[in-house]
Amino acid sequence: MFRNKLARFGLAISILACATILSTPSYALPSFARQTNKACSACHFENFPMLTDYGRAFKAGGFTEVYAPEYVRRNTDAAEMSLPLVLNAAFFGTMRYDRYSGNTVDSSGQQTNADFNEWTVPEEASLFVSGRVAEYVGFHSEIGLRPSTALAAIKLPFSFPINDSMRVLVVPFSADGHGPSYGFETLNTGASDIHLTFEHAAQNSSYSYLGIDGAGATGASAVLWDPRFFVSVTKWSPTSLGPLGIGSNYSPQSGIQTGKGPNANYFRGVYFIPIRGWDTAVGVQVFSGSAAVGYDSTSGSPFNGAYQWTKAWIVDAQLQGAIANHQLGVYFTHGSAPASPSNADPISGNNENLFNFQDRAAGIGVNAKTATTLTASYSLIPYKLNLTAGVLIANNGSDRNITGVSASDNAFTLGLTYLFAQNVKMFFEGTKLQNPGAFDGITTTNGQIATGIKQQLTFKLVYDL
Repeated sequence: MFRNKLARFGLAISILACATILSTPSYALPSFARQTNKACSACHFENFPMLTDYGRAFKAGGFTEVYAPEYVRRNTDAAEMSLPLVLNAAFFGTMRYDRYSGNTVDSSGQQTNADFNEWTVPEEASLFVSGRVAEYVGFHSEIGLRPSTALAAIKLPFSFPINDSMRVLVVPFSADGHGPSYGFETLNTGASDIHLTFEHAAQNSSYSYLGIDGAGATGASAVLWDPRFFVSVTKWSPTSLGPLGIGSNYSPQSGIQTGKGPNANYFRGVYFIPIRGWDTAVGVQVFSGSAAVGYDSTSGSPFNGAYQWTKAWIVDAQLQGAIANHQLGVYFTHGSAPASPSNADPISGNNENLFNFQDRAAGIGVNAKTATTLTASYSLIPYKLNLTAGVLIANNGSDRNITGVSASDNAFTLGLTYLFAQNVKMFFEGTKLQNPGAFDGITTTNGQIATGIKQQLTFKLVYDL
């Protein structure tokens, strides 16, 4: 069944190839393109959100670059102040269709072999307000526009030059997801789920498989940047267990109040390998320390004293370039989150590893959780149509003697990405699981929770204006 569905991608290639002839360039560019007066492809490899070396440099500059002096108004009474004449903003939206299948069982206990689907419009709807605040200060924010959403993410990078190439950044940030790498990241390996060409992130990135991208995070990153390397150190706190908005302790009246200061640690190191014609890099991510278990300090409830581990590590690498003018990107990740100690409490969360939750009675999280991914993206039609493929080899850390199910969690993904215009993109993506479980918890059209899902097909439309 899955092979038959993937075969439809072949038909989609023919249809989309014809569409490349019919489509016309778009001049409605997102906010950073307006700010720099450059095409989206200047910052993005193959298509957004993957970054090029120029895109990395723009981000390392704290989003402050503008395309012409006339674009900046200088205050004569305070010469250190410089603001764009126009506040840049962009609307970001997505629509998606998902089809699930497999030997599924719904929450009523009935076997459901038939496929079921979801149609979500809008899946995402956000207003991005970003750009230059002052000469060395930038700003980036995401405001959720769907019902019951609020300020989804915010960062205020301070970026100071040391010499012609090296910079120091300090980036305070907060986000309702993405984990601590939201503070600063530039590789396209999935070290941040923002810079990943796949929609099914957990099957194509160790960072996402370990669940780090699902953690709301608030804190500050200190970064040393050079075109040849960068290192960052982040103090952060997870904030994903409370009311809607940024983090667990968001209050419309008070903003973010974690109750406990950020004390989890995140280290990131990247080296860009000089290979002519190829954008090549290797990196490491280390997550250590512990943090207060999320609670809503705005509610008046006292902190219960529970601290959770925030421990994991990941190594990654990327190779980006072109063969006969066709872009090729190859990405590798390998990571692990250790098991929680035997005294971890799944009820209070005390001593639980945030990235490998443990429930020994159920056989969950007894062993280290590991993942290895190898993914690739190749432009069949440069800057228009990309073929993507990814392999996940993983172990979910469970004990088969208790669960009765193998801990092996392998998956294969095949997809197409079509760039209709610089700011309009379509995904066609299918993922096949070796063992069911990764997509479990989906609500079927009859309102039942399905388990045993083995495959997912996704069509997604992304637009930004």
